[in-house]
Amino acid sequence: MQSAAEWTHMGVAYPLQLHDGKYYISVQAVNNVQRGPLATTVCHSQPITVDRSPPVVQSITNVQYDDGTGVLSMDVEGG
Repeated sequence: MQSAAEWTHMGVAYPLQLHDGKYYISVQAVNNVQRGPLATTVCHSQPITVDRSPPVVQSITNVQYDDGTGVLSMDVEGG
C-alpha cells in the first residue's frame, strides 16, 4: 500500500452474529516519522474463542464485595 489512507478504516458491526469458534484480530500500524522510513507493523491477536452454549453452574461460594474498590468476587464451580 502506498499510504496509510488506503487502509485506514473504522467500523462497528451490530448486532454481531458470531458462530462458535476461534477468531483473530489483526492490526496494522505505520510509523509516520517526518522524512523517515515508512515502516509498518502487523500484529495478530491470540485466538478469541466464542462459545454461545449456556454455562452449567453447580455452586457459587465465597461471595465477597469490597466497598473500597467496588469489586465483587466469588468462586464458581461448573460442570
